[in-house]
Amino acid sequence: MESPSSKMALLHVGRVSMIWLVLTFAGCSQPSDTSSKSGGEGANSQSGVVRPNTEADLRALTSTRTLSEVRINVQGGATSWRPDAQDAVEAALFRSGRFVSDSNSDTCKADLSVYFAMTSNGQLVKTARAGTALVGTEAMIHCRKNQAFETFRVELKETRNFKEANDKEISTIYRNLLQEVVDKAAEQLLGQVVVRPLGDEDIIRVLSEEIRAGKLMEAAIEAGERGLVKAIPQLVMLTKHSSAVVRLRAAAALGLLKTATPEVIRALAGLTEGAKNEQVAVAVAALSDIGGPKAIRYLSNIAVSHPDEVVRTLARAGAEKIKAQAR
Repeated sequence: MESPSSKMALLHVGRVSMIWLVLTFAGCSQPSDTSSKSGGEGANSQSGVVRPNTEADLRALTSTRTLSEVRINVQGGATSWRPDAQDAVEAALFRSGRFVSDSNSDTCKADLSVYFAMTSNGQLVKTARAGTALVGTEAMIHCRKNQAFETFRVELKETRNFKEANDKEISTIYRNLLQEVVDKAAEQLLGQVVVRPLGDEDIIRVLSEEIRAGKLMEAAIEAGERGLVKAIPQLVMLTKHSSAVVRLRAAAALGLLKTATPEVIRALAGLTEGAKNEQVAVAVAALSDIGGPKAIRYLSNIAVSHPDEVVRTLARAGAEKIKAQAR
């Protein structure tokens, strides 16, 4: 079995590159550029907040956090328990420190599809006293860039099991799941909008000083993809972050940087101890990409001691990959 790469692991834990869409907004022509990265020229940051050096920088930063319109499409769910999505989405987007609403600006617009589902005994149902509740979203922000629109995109879903629940209790479960999903989506969109345009030094500063998980997730991604070896100490620290997604993205970024210091190996090995399989798989991928005798030792141990067969197989393949590259 081929071992996973850190690049694939980074995709696995939620990395969605910017995409270009042909949109029908007024004045928009068909996009022709698939590149999403821009430099942080002229910008500095403190605690993840950009401090522009010029009036043009200030206008650009403000416009990407100003939404002229929020469009919501709701799918699935029975009317007896489905919560109102409009209020939850707008509350999440316009929470203090995130986005602001301005109907007079046409720079950025938000599109969110929210879907509800219920399963019981593995089957989709409209109502049940016991089963699994699911709420998901595909959330996008489109920002004007020249004659096209640059799109930031997040897909998330959350589930919760329930049993012997009445309609009121089921409604509460779905309302809580909806708030959780759209809040996470808004936070991650904020991270994409604010962090991606930053320069390398500002990315490292965000990793050092920022407390918002959405910005840390995106900064970790950028550090790995840009090859920012100077960010390794910050990424090592983030492998112990309280947010599981921040930990996963920090680990994947370390794998991309391929620097086999004792601190990096210990941090990744720590992620394999008593963790969920997803976290272990990302750490295994990173160790496989970094390589070296210590990585082989940890992977070989996981290959024989981890309770999950898939994880054992991944670890065994990772160790073999390192050995083959050393021959």
